[in-house]
Amino acid sequence: MTHPSHNSKVSRREQGFEVFALRNDDLEISLVPELGAKIISLINRHTGREWMWSPGTERKLFRNEPGDDFATSTLIGWDECLPTVAPCWHQDRHLPDHGEVWSLPWTMDRDAWRQGRLKTAVKLRVSPLDFERTIELRGNVVQLSYQLTNRSAMAEKFLWAMHALAPVFPGDP
Repeated sequence: MTHPSHNSKVSRREQGFEVFALRNDDLEISLVPELGAKIISLINRHTGREWMWSPGTERKLFRNEPGDDFATSTLIGWDECLPTVAPCWHQDRHLPDHGEVWSLPWTMDRDAWRQGRLKTAVKLRVSPLDFERTIELRGNVVQLSYQLTNRSAMAEKFLWAMHALAPVFPGDP
């Protein structure tokens, strides 16, 4: 069961990118809107455990271009994959590896952030879709809300995946 706790907001720059975070007594979550609203950190504040994987001992943040191979990305944390995961052709459109949204800059709703929500949005460039994600901390729960809007008069098929890279340690269930 979740319990209410005080949420605070933190903004900082890391390797030239603006990072937004929410923190309460239980959790801290950080994301970079410019890098596909990538979640770069999710920390259990009681144990100090970092739930998001990062290669090596230091995060290396950098921007990918639309159409890049996902294997050349930062390979840090959690990305959203939409409207596909594998590169493919769909409705006469070439859809890139892991979809469009992971390599695009997203907008940050600063008013929502001041109210304790990480609300980010992106307008896809190849597909006629707008995608929005809102993150809230409720005690020891990360609550996610998504909205997908079709800008076309035609039906759109899509595949969405939350692509989280998490470290696994000996003894983890």
